[in-house]
Amino acid sequence: MLRTFRACFAAVRRRKRLLREYDVVRLRRLVPTIPLPIGAQGTIVIDHRSKPPAYLVEFFSDGDHVGLYDVSPGDIELVVPYEG
Repeated sequence: MLRTFRACFAAVRRRKRLLREYDVVRLRRLVPTIPLPIGAQGTIVIDHRSKPPAYLVEFFSDGDHVGLYDVSPGDIELVVPYEG
C-alpha cells in the first residue's frame, strides 16, 4: 500500500513541475492557431515569463522543422525534462 501511495505522489509531483526552456513537450489538444495534430512534439525555446504564462515552442515532424508557435501551459504536456 505504501508503495502505491509513493508512486501516486511521485506522479502528482511530476505533473506539477513547471515547464522550462529546452523541455520536450507535446500538444495535449487541438489549438486553432496551430496547424498541428494532438501529440505533435516540440521543444520550448522561450519561456515568456508573462501573465498569463506562455511559451514559444519549436515543433518538429520526422526531424524536420515545422514551425514556431506560442502556446499556453494548458495546451502542452511534458515529455522529456531538460536536465542541463
